[in-house]
Amino acid sequence: MFHLFSKKKKTGEPFLFRIEDTFAMKNGDCVLAGEVTKGSIHAEDEVQYLDAKGNEIRKVRIGGIEYGREGLRETAALNPGGTYGSHYGILIKGHSKEEFEIDGSLRA
Repeated sequence: MFHLFSKKKKTGEPFLFRIEDTFAMKNGDCVLAGEVTKGSIHAEDEVQYLDAKGNEIRKVRIGGIEYGREGLRETAALNPGGTYGSHYGILIKGHSKEEFEIDGSLRA
């Protein structure tokens, strides 16, 4: 059976995270909320931030990863069911929410 909107897991591909919202922390850091569309990433990894037009802006380090009510995690990846739609909060230390655009992305 053919599914027009099939969302199959893309394993072995570089990490890609689409930013859906940004949040400011009291200490000046920010949290990027969004969806992993490819690959996986670990806390403390360095990733490239791209603006909404796909221009490379800066490298940032992942300070922490939160998944729903499970709290902090070490890894962000596609969900184990093999489909897209894994939503995470990614802590970026040393940067404010104003430095990131909604519809921008992080990639490894």
